[in-house]
Amino acid sequence: MTGRSLHDALLTVLSDGPLRAQLLTGDTSARGMLGREEWVMLRRVSVERLCRMARFLARHYYRERIVRLFRHIRTLAPHTGRDPLAVLDTPAGLASLDQSVLGTHATAERLVSLIEDSLIGNDAVIRRSIPYWRDLVRYHVTMFRVEAGAPLSGGNPGGTPRRTPSTRVLDLDWDIPGVIADLRKGAPPVPIAKAAPTCLLVARSRHGRITAVRCSQDIRVLVEAADGQRTVDQLARMSGLSVQEIGGLLPQLEEIGAIS
Repeated sequence: MTGRSLHDALLTVLSDGPLRAQLLTGDTSARGMLGREEWVMLRRVSVERLCRMARFLARHYYRERIVRLFRHIRTLAPHTGRDPLAVLDTPAGLASLDQSVLGTHATAERLVSLIEDSLIGNDAVIRRSIPYWRDLVRYHVTMFRVEAGAPLSGGNPGGTPRRTPSTRVLDLDWDIPGVIADLRKGAPPVPIAKAAPTCLLVARSRHGRITAVRCSQDIRVLVEAADGQRTVDQLARMSGLSVQEIGGLLPQLEEIGAIS
């Protein structure tokens, strides 16, 4: 055992709730993942201290993501009384933190489901003054889910366009991009939105950047039909776009991470 191996084992235990539970209950199957000597050493750490450190790490990890990915919801918190960060202090939120495996899709999905429920539950009063409230919540929830998806790896070995697993097409009843533009400008306090069917393409680039762009019907068909099996000619016939138009669109879709 070295100082580095013990440090790595500690970080693994702090970021993995089920593994930590195995360690704390003396389940020796955890020794294979941590190393025998590291397992023995970590078993000597106070249970309370280890759990407190793990919860602190999980709270910091997900707090940063909530602040960043729900920032417009939080801007409206003085008018709605709803702050997604509050979920982290609820019994269900604390249990989710304690059971979390940091960075996994399953943990993110469990947490964002709690956030979504907390924001739209009993929200009739909010929707009277902010009629687009639920669409705004859906927008941010989708951003959170897309970021939590599998990272974009190499391109499609077959060479034909393929939609990436984390890409989402979001149908909204309100012009949420317009609302967000107003919120970024800082005025008015509660933006007025127009009811307008809006389709957004939400994708994660290989560098981790989340992008939401307006999506026309033909581009939607193109993205949803791109399964890695269909050729560009087939996609052109399905979407109504020309082969040349698709050739111009694919680099842009690849750049934002919607197509590989």
